[in-house]
Amino acid sequence: MSSKLREELKDREYRDAYVAATVRNGVAFQVRAMRESRGWDQKKLAAKMGNEKLQPIVSRYENPDYGRFTVSSLLDLAKAFDVGLIVRFAPFSELIER
Repeated sequence: MSSKLREELKDREYRDAYVAATVRNGVAFQVRAMRESRGWDQKKLAAKMGNEKLQPIVSRYENPDYGRFTVSSLLDLAKAFDVGLIVRFAPFSELIER
């Protein structure tokens, strides 16, 4: 980790924003990567979630600026992809290492 990032993370507001951005980006990129690795389009993922008319929601989930996930929506995605879901709190040092 760079010394600049270490210094910035001393600020609570910056840490909060860093965590939020990391989570939003991570979820969005994972959803898109898993969907594409299966050769699915967004409509197919929506159908796997129970209704192909949910495609606009899938599009939002893949947008790193969206970030309005609920545990329920993440569980729906995990079910559609047939994967597990891990949600946990971690120290900032661990988050930064990832």
